[in-house]
Amino acid sequence: MSQKPFIDAHQHVWKYSEREYSWITPDITHLLGHDYVQEQVNPSIAKFGITGTVYVQAADTYDDTFYMFHSASKNPQIAGIVGWVPLDRTEEAIAALDIFTKNPLFKGVRNLTHDYGNPKYESDDAWIVREPVLKTLGEIASRNLSFDYVAIKPEHTRNVPTIAKRHPNLTIIVDHFAKPDIKGGQWDDWLVEMQKAAVFPNVYTKFSGLNVLSDWEKWTIEDWRPYVMAMKESFGTSRMMMGSDWPFSSMANDYDTVWKAQLELIKDFSQTEIDDLKYKTAIKAYRL
Repeated sequence: MSQKPFIDAHQHVWKYSEREYSWITPDITHLLGHDYVQEQVNPSIAKFGITGTVYVQAADTYDDTFYMFHSASKNPQIAGIVGWVPLDRTEEAIAALDIFTKNPLFKGVRNLTHDYGNPKYESDDAWIVREPVLKTLGEIASRNLSFDYVAIKPEHTRNVPTIAKRHPNLTIIVDHFAKPDIKGGQWDDWLVEMQKAAVFPNVYTKFSGLNVLSDWEKWTIEDWRPYVMAMKESFGTSRMMMGSDWPFSSMANDYDTVWKAQLELIKDFSQTEIDDLKYKTAIKAYRL
């Protein structure tokens, strides 16, 4: 019997020694200010039976996207790349998309919009729904590409319905369940906005990166379970996928620990639900 697919729907690689990653600030340089290359996790990928990986941008630079192209050229298990174009500069973004889409691995776009405190976003939590940005998102939709959205507070998630209504053909993927503060017990304000986003059939979400949102020393999968079950109820597994969020997740744990925990949490789901989370949703959302 042939092996079922298994997609890591959210992984990064970066060359800190060569490129700029503005969010790796001095307080976390000791944790993430290193080179993270695919070869470091390939043994674990083989061990877990992961058949495909989706690279997701780690910097608002063309440099970062080109490094993902380079890494993918050496690692045939890379199934898709979510890169960067300047969402607020539509004409330039169109030119970049015309180049990037020549590579069949280019599947979507992301900007580091959780970093709205950065002056380039003018500290505007609603930057993503500015008219030039919405126009560019329309160009992304017209090319059958997806849009990964990073939200770290309800004020960010609140923008999702606006985008979903404006561009009903755009696949919107809310990364990491919009990063609820699991350690702090955040619930109501986070859940309300995620439920509003989930109403739109073109909005998806990722079960990924929860370990760094939890108590790094003491988390268990029971800390995650309410969040996973709430998202399962809101989105259904047909709009949920799983990813390692490596190496960002390595601030707290290694690649193997994260996957073991995520797979343990879903082990009592139906086989259909497990298949959705492990590969079917990612293949559909990213057209892998």
